Amino acid sequence: YARSDAFTLQVPEVSHTPARRNAARINNSYATALQQAIEASLCRSPLTRPGSFRALVQVWVSPNGVIQYSRLVSSTGDAQRDEALVRNLGAARVERPAPSSLRQPVTLLLMPDTTGTRMECTAAKGVSGG
Repeated sequence: YARSDAFTLQVPEVSHTPARRNAARINNSYATALQQAIEASLCRSPLTRPGSFRALVQVWVSPNGVIQYSRLVSSTGDAQRDEALVRNLGAARVERPAPSSLRQPVTLLLMPDTTGTRMECTAAKGVSGG
């Protein structure tokens, strides 16, 4: 949570003894569905794999879950990555309907990994390996 009209998506910390009710609530949230869609779109290209760059982006999500428009608010510092980032976000689809109270655009801060627990993109998400 960043403020009333923004939130930060990050790889969740995994607990070895998760509470089932909390896990169910988190897994059913729109924020989780949006995060999964964004991660999958970023994993489509080694250039946009999460964890190696910082960028501020805004996305507009249609009622049926398609990201209709995305824009880069701050550059990653690499014009080729910036272009790929906007293109890949445009291919994202959120697998659940947005709540009617969702204020748009949704602002996302993509941050470099400084913890050594970088998200792994798997073949199912579009990219495997390094």
